[in-house]
Amino acid sequence: MRPLKVFYVGNFDAPHSTENHVRSALEHNGHRVVQHLERPENWAPAAAHLEQAHAEWGIDFALWTSTSGYAPRGTFGQQHEYLVMADRLGIPTVGYHLDVWWGLKREHEVREKPFFRQSVLCTADGGHQEEWYRQGIQHFWFPPGIVDYEARVGTYREEYASDVCFVGQGHGYGHKESSHRFLLVDHLRDWAAAHPEWRVRFWPGDGKPRIDGVQLRDLYASSKVVVGDSCNVPRLQRYWSDRVPNVTGRGAFLLHPDVVGLSDQHPDLVTWPAGDWARLDEKIAYWLEDENQRVTTARDCMADTLENHTYEVRMKQLVTLLTQKGML
Repeated sequence: MRPLKVFYVGNFDAPHSTENHVRSALEHNGHRVVQHLERPENWAPAAAHLEQAHAEWGIDFALWTSTSGYAPRGTFGQQHEYLVMADRLGIPTVGYHLDVWWGLKREHEVREKPFFRQSVLCTADGGHQEEWYRQGIQHFWFPPGIVDYEARVGTYREEYASDVCFVGQGHGYGHKESSHRFLLVDHLRDWAAAHPEWRVRFWPGDGKPRIDGVQLRDLYASSKVVVGDSCNVPRLQRYWSDRVPNVTGRGAFLLHPDVVGLSDQHPDLVTWPAGDWARLDEKIAYWLEDENQRVTTARDCMADTLENHTYEVRMKQLVTLLTQKGML
């Protein structure tokens, strides 16, 4: 595949963001990325910026990862102008996102926001193809990945050491519909109280900033069993958090509630039936005791993630998809 020119609208100020991970992966794969920072005040010049970039570079496709607060209703008209300009120039537009909408209070956004009116939409939600189809959206399932430069094993640090840990917002989690998260955190706290011989820790703690980069790698390297969760478990199918590749890609051992489709994508991952707390307790006890098998399983999961679930792989898949659709 020849090197491509990609116009990318997104939030590039946050270093640990989907946008920067995808941008890095595209560049790693040999493509050039022209960035347009998504902010309310930046939507007015977006169409002109795309036209200028196309005149200078010959843009092959336009990518957009949207942050809700940076694309408010007052800018919908300017977003439409941007999409119309892309269409006039013959540039296919691609929405790329890790979020889920169906089944949450925000699902009305699918019918309202210009973001969902692009040539192609790629999200991590593979369980609602009929809903996407009914909305006239050409949707493709792209499970979450990890960027190559983050897929490293960290260094053990005593300040992060734990036997069992949970990384993510607990009762501060924003999606109140996802009751499993709150039940899981409460159960782990009760389990910790009943098993004082094990060190159980919760990161970063409600209301505290997220942990990323080297610190996150070191945290996972200092934890024996990481217990994970995803939005709306167990109701959603073929959707899980990017914590799956983010944990396994850093070489840590992850226990995650079972989701339809998860074992197909991550065959070595250890799961438990969501909501079956007795089964979770059994899994935790078993994997804490069997260190050799735990380490071997973590290595197998990491190898699979590096081969199949990096953003470098996802961007190759995206280019292949656009080529097969005759858009490139």
